Order: sequence, then structure tokens, then C-alpha cells
Amino acid sequence: MTPAVGKKATGLIAATFTPLTPEGEINLAEIGPYVDYLLEQQGVKSIFVNGTTGEGMSLTVEERKMLAAEWCSKAKNKLENVIVHVGCMSLKDSQELAQHAGEIGADGIAVISPSFFKPATVGALKMFLQEVAAVVPAVPFYYYHIPAVTGVHLRSRDVLEGIDAEIPSFRGLKFSGSDLMDFGQCVSYSPSHWSLLYGMDEQLLGALAMGANGAVGSTYNYLGSSVNRLISAFNKGDLTMARTLQFQVQDILCYAMDCGFDLAVNKQLMSEVSGLVLGPPRLPLLPCPQSKAVSIARKLKQGTLLGKGEPCGGSVEGQCDANLTCLSVTLGGDKEETPRGKVCSPPLAPGCVPCSGVQCPRVRRTCPGGHVTEPCGCCPQCARQKGQVCGGPSWENGYCDRGLTCTLFTGHSPALPPHTGVCKVLPGKPLERLLQPMEDPLCPRVSGCNIRVGYCDCYSLQTCHHVFFYPSLDECLKAKREDELWSERNEENREWTCMKWGCELQENQCVCMERSCSSPSLSEDACEDLLQKARCSNVSCSEVPVPSCPDDSFLTESHIPPGKCCPLVPAVCTCNFEECPVAPQNCPPGQLVQHVEGGDGRPGSCCNRYQCVQS
Repeated sequence: MTPAVGKKATGLIAATFTPLTPEGEINLAEIGPYVDYLLEQQGVKSIFVNGTTGEGMSLTVEERKMLAAEWCSKAKNKLENVIVHVGCMSLKDSQELAQHAGEIGADGIAVISPSFFKPATVGALKMFLQEVAAVVPAVPFYYYHIPAVTGVHLRSRDVLEGIDAEIPSFRGLKFSGSDLMDFGQCVSYSPSHWSLLYGMDEQLLGALAMGANGAVGSTYNYLGSSVNRLISAFNKGDLTMARTLQFQVQDILCYAMDCGFDLAVNKQLMSEVSGLVLGPPRLPLLPCPQSKAVSIARKLKQGTLLGKGEPCGGSVEGQCDANLTCLSVTLGGDKEETPRGKVCSPPLAPGCVPCSGVQCPRVRRTCPGGHVTEPCGCCPQCARQKGQVCGGPSWENGYCDRGLTCTLFTGHSPALPPHTGVCKVLPGKPLERLLQPMEDPLCPRVSGCNIRVGYCDCYSLQTCHHVFFYPSLDECLKAKREDELWSERNEENREWTCMKWGCELQENQCVCMERSCSSPSLSEDACEDLLQKARCSNVSCSEVPVPSCPDDSFLTESHIPPGKCCPLVPAVCTCNFEECPVAPQNCPPGQLVQHVEGGDGRPGSCCNRYQCVQS
């Protein structure tokens, strides 16, 4: 039988606990609620059952079959992957469990090395694995490496050598060891359709850097939401946030270890956090004193980092992630509603209000400069250009393009809300940085990726400008693969269709989309001009005289707010600091530079003036 490819296992995979009654019998009734808890509360979409955390080696073959069947039944159409561990001391028992896993529709099986009579060589271990996999050749097969438990310290990289020829259904490795060199060598050797799953929760970030596809662990049962954010931060290139979240996991585990952390404590902790009734462990493990688990659960809840948009404050336990603040927001989109709650949000820039009370204008596809999101983080928009109005309450008049600063109409000071200003170059701004994605202390920190010289370059930057083409490493790699596949296609087989971005006026609005080049359409500017003329055809605006500006100044554009017909801010003269002379770098011998006139930033006296005088 040809082995099925199956769904590739990625992301977080919870190593599930086995629910038992107080008498130590299997408690199948808790499995349905357990699946829902993982999915809804922790964002975990895959599970690894009957493994070390599930006390698989303390269960009978029949008990393991009952559990595997119930997990698969309750996870159907909810979870992405159910991987069933079928390893036993007996080859025959392992084969029986593997056969059963195939019959109940498991998404994969995993096998641990026998640990009583241990395989002495890599060849012996691979023969055992091959015998189990051969029973169900259509089910994806994973080797489960956990040397601290089995005492089998054969290098995983050696086990993987040629294994796809011996076990065609082989699809990956659950690596529960601390040897990152061995793990890295496994990643380096592995083809793209394998899953390299790391099993040491406290070292996950290091494994991700090595190239892990996902992780299997017990703490993801109750720390899944935090670790999902860790993976997301890593994929976006935000290593500062990823380290913060990894340190949080380590702090909790260190505290737990000081309290005497073992599987019994871990199981009781899951019960305390989730509210599930998981029962005691099976002998020879002893039940955990409840006080231990309660103490660790309290530490866990106090240290829980809440993500963007999650409720916070009041009776909610935990604190907002770094770069987030617990802010009040209006509940619902209606401005008339008064009930308020608190959620974790990016800290508000000076003069900003929560975005729930802001109505954003339509985002244009094409802009003269580029797209920005003002410091309040609410509205994507076209960057304002030189001479255009900016700032205002909550930055409602827009934010300036790269190299320009929203400046008061007179003087040298930046315009901060609620003041309105004009975009221009301030004195002292180096021209070579005008086209660079500058760090801006007024703006939120954003993360993302760009493709540079064939590689995905991911980093974070404090900026209002849209400097990233891809929001995450996954999106960047996907786009890179698509580009590579496209370039590999035969040029003769490509069918080109000429498309353009165009608009048409429909019922008092501009409707813009990709259109065939042969279809008549308007540019966004032309469509907006027609819409403005139609809307304002019967409106008369007061005439405002246009001033004549001195040589050191230029005339700003008048500003008509969206949806209005008449200028709210008239055209005025403002200093053109780019034209100001600079102080002489060198004077003739015996002379010094002297500041002879101070510019105050007002038209007619914008610039400082210098001359060389006798020393």
C-alpha cells in the first residue's frame, strides 16, 4: 500500500494527560471537554495521546485503545492532528496498538524505543520501528526520542539516516532531548515533508531558531496561548518578544521545580488551571498534594501575559504583553453606548483616543509617497506630502511621509495633537535618511519581513510607515516559494492577462478593483475629483485670498477634510528650511564663522545667516 502523505504536523501539539477516576480507572467523560478547552482556551489544534504525559506505559493495551478511540472521536472535525503513541516494551503490543490506531483514523502514530531490553545499535532500533510501521503503511509514522526516560542515547541524526527508504510512511521526529546539536543535524538532514517536533518546553525558542516545525509538550495544555504568541513573535522576527515569553515559561517551570515538579504535580496543575477533573496519576506515581498545584497555578496566573485585544484589569488575572497597555474601550461600535471594559492594547500616542471611537476613511490603493498608519494605530492612509496639512486631534489630518515632519506653520517645533501642522523638512534632518524607514518614537513598534537577495529578512521597527511586505516569516516563505515555482515554469506555457487597478463612479462612491486593461476606468485621483465635484456642485465656499510668500518660504496646500466641500485650513506661507544656507565649513585664513542673523522660523526671517569675519 502506498503511504499517505497525511496532514503535516506543525505548531503546538499538547501531550495530553489521561483522565482517571479517584479509583484509578479510565474516565472517558472528560475527554470531550478536554478537547474543547485546548481549542477554545489555549488555541492548541493538535494532540499527542498516550505518551509520557499520558502515562501510556502504565496503561494496559485495552485501556490505550479505549483512550485513543475516544480522543479521535471527540477531536474529529475540531482538531487538526491526533498522533497516537503506540510504543511498548513488546513489539507485538506495539503492532496491535498501531493496527488499532489505523482503524480509528488517527492522523499519525509515534513509537518510543523499548527501554527494558534496550536496542544496542541504531540498526536494532530501526528494525523495531520498521516492524511497527509496516503494520499500517498508510499512517504517518514518527519516531519518539526521549533519552532521559528510555536510557537510549543513540543519536537521532543516525536514526534518520536512510529511514525514508526503510519506512516509507516516516513523517518526522518528536525530539524530547536537550542536545540541540543533534536536533539541528536532524533538521539539516530532513526533507520538507517531515515534521521536526521539539519536546523540551523550556528550550523551544532555541529549537525554533534551529528550524523546528512545531512542539509537543505537557505545559502547552495550560500555557498554549502564551507559547502560541511566542511562536508568532518568532515568525514575525520579534525576538525581543519571543525571548520575553520564553523566559516567562522558564520562570514558571523553575518555580514549579522548586516546589517538586513531577508528572503528578503537572497533572494536578492542569486540573487547577482548566477546571477539568483529571484525577490522580497511576501507581507507582503518588498523588500530588493539592497545595503544591494551587501554589504553582497562582504563580502561573499572576505571570500570564495577555495578548492584544484580550480583557484585562479588574478581576482578570495576568498582565498585558510587553508593548501593550490595559486601556478602556467602548464596548460595541456605537458611539452612543456607554458601557466600557478594558483590553490589552498598544499604548496610546500623545493626543490619541482608542480606535473603537474612530471612523477611518477609505484606504487608497495608490499613493504619491507611501502608506502609513498614524501614531494612534487606527487608520491606514496615504502619507501626507510636503506642503500638506497633518496632525490635528488624534492625527485626524494625517501623518507625514518619510523624511518629513509634521511642523507648526511658524517656528521650528513639531506639531503634536491637538495642533494642526504642515509636512516639511526640519533643519538638521540629514538628507541621506529621507528615504530610509526611520525609527519614530511617536509610532508603535511593528514587525514583519521582506525578501532581500533571495532570503526573508525579518525584524521589528518603531515606525508609522508600511515598510514590510509580509506580516510574518510564514507568509514571506510562502511568497518566496510561490515566486520560485513561478520562475521554474516553462515560459511558453504562461498565459498573461493584462490587468490594471481602476475605478468607476457608482452611486456617490468610487468603486476600485483590478480590471482588464481593455476595460474603461478612472484613476483613483480622477474618480475622487469627479466625486468631489458632484457632491459639491451646489456648494459655495467663501473666497480666501492667496498670500504671496517671501523667497525663504513656500505656499502650503489648503486642506479639505474628507466628505467636506470647503477648505478647513487655507493655504498659508511657511518656511522652506531646505533652502536655508548652512554655516561655512571653512573660512579664509585669519577669519572665523560668525552668526550674524537668527532665523525665527517665520516667513521672511526663516533662516540663520552666517559670514566669515576677521578673527
